[in-house]
Amino acid sequence: MNPVARLLAAFLLLPVSCLAKQIDTSSSPLLNSLAVTGNPFGIAPLTAVIDLSSRQPVRVSITIKGKRTPLGDITNDFNRTAANHSLPVLGLYAGHDNRIELRFFDDDGLLLETFEFSLTTFSARPALPKVRIDEADLENMLPGMTLVSAYGHSSDAKMLPMRAFMFDEFGDIRWYLDTANHSELKDLFFSCGPERLQNGNLYFGSFHTDAIFEMNLLGKIINRWPLEPYEFHHQVMEMPNGNFLLTSGVKDADTTQDFVIEVDRRSGEVVTAWDLNLSLENTRNVQGNNEKNWFHGNAVAYDAEQDAILVSGRFQGLVKLTSDNKIAWLMSPHEGWTQNGRGEEIDDFLLQPLDQSGKAITDSKTLTGHRNHPEFEWN
Repeated sequence: MNPVARLLAAFLLLPVSCLAKQIDTSSSPLLNSLAVTGNPFGIAPLTAVIDLSSRQPVRVSITIKGKRTPLGDITNDFNRTAANHSLPVLGLYAGHDNRIELRFFDDDGLLLETFEFSLTTFSARPALPKVRIDEADLENMLPGMTLVSAYGHSSDAKMLPMRAFMFDEFGDIRWYLDTANHSELKDLFFSCGPERLQNGNLYFGSFHTDAIFEMNLLGKIINRWPLEPYEFHHQVMEMPNGNFLLTSGVKDADTTQDFVIEVDRRSGEVVTAWDLNLSLENTRNVQGNNEKNWFHGNAVAYDAEQDAILVSGRFQGLVKLTSDNKIAWLMSPHEGWTQNGRGEEIDDFLLQPLDQSGKAITDSKTLTGHRNHPEFEWN
């Protein structure tokens, strides 16, 4: 092949669907065949897969051209050298003739050919929110997309109340999930999530199926961890060791949303369970008056240095617990605390609020949460 890079412009219109579409490659001296499958797993409409065969082994680079400016370009470089490739396309625009540029290189990094075509995508369904960027300081922004979980932005009552989507620095949505017709995720409700795993995939918990899912950006479910007899509530996070830490509860128990569990990533077994009925006081009703949902765990974080967890409960406060479920400290209004489920006094663990100078705040109404101090208020 001529070492001088060849530039081929073969613009083709391709409606994205779940069926593979063959692209005319007759103008290419390098390509044998090229097929594109849009939305390959049915729930990520702004994705596709390119399957190609070339007359010699190549490395491939895929660029989705920005519709306003080259700053909106998304490029993925693939290091594998082969004559046959199956490659993900991520970052398409909805309702747009997306210009796709393929560049082919040999092992020495020499550009062999550039091939272009167009992918015509359908308008987004369900209706996604309009994202308005008031100010974009591109030089000081981190690269990449902003991942959002949003409530109720569809006017269609049949659509799910939650959607995950990503938008770029110009406010254009370049990825979203639509699980309305998925056999297992049609009732997806994850409260907090999805988030990115260390391996780049997405993970999230499902309130209706009580399981944790791992999914790639094409929408393919990679793994599933059922939580029986536990339930999923609100948040799951990946720990440094790869296990999952999540706010939870026990199915059919007298109380709910009052456990934190650690799930082993390989076995799926619960290796640690923090029962907040033991470490805290489940009869305290100062900040809420729901005997069953007395804690309402909303979030959890992990302190790797001390091997401890921090748990936020809507009706009780923020508590730090050791790995054996003992209180390290409790940040909560100083009212109504007596003994925990083990019979231990809780008052000794309550944090003392301070003013800006570091002096203890002693106002009783501030301490008990009935009045804000000018320099302090409870979360």
